[in-house]
Amino acid sequence: MTRSKSNLPSLMDSFEQGARRISTPTAANSPGGSVDLPTKSPREVQARKERLKFIIAIVLFSIAGLWGAYQILNRPESPASAASKTVAISESGEVFMSFAMPNARPPWKNPKTGAMDVWPAEACWYDRSGEVRPDPVYVRVMPETSAKCPDCGRDVVISNPSPSAQRIKAAQERAAAQKAAGGK
Repeated sequence: MTRSKSNLPSLMDSFEQGARRISTPTAANSPGGSVDLPTKSPREVQARKERLKFIIAIVLFSIAGLWGAYQILNRPESPASAASKTVAISESGEVFMSFAMPNARPPWKNPKTGAMDVWPAEACWYDRSGEVRPDPVYVRVMPETSAKCPDCGRDVVISNPSPSAQRIKAAQERAAAQKAAGGK
């Protein structure tokens, strides 16, 4: 009995050492059959946490940027800009300066006749001589196509570029001066 009591402390020591070691198949050739786990310093652990935080931040900012770009590029028109659209009726050429735009693609329903013949209209600010007009001529333009201005013959497209505000103002002043002088 005394012999088993003397072995008891050595078994406890080996159990505590085994708890600090992990037995692996590669460690079978090492003395004792186990390998000590590598311990990382607090500095290494902190550096790893910082790298992980940085990677997570980059992923979140990328997702936010993609979501923002998607929202900007795929947003519907605001009701204020939609209400201020100028449209023309295809048969008569009548122009509506502010048309209540439905949430559908053109052509839209004519409020007078019920026919589906209302199309977007764009302003052409030039006359036959190439000068800027005081008031634009509105030309019916179908999406993804262009149309010829009946007054000057230029191509008119959706979001047709207009001359600068200074050139328009100068044309309006010339027209007012001609009207005051008794011209046309």
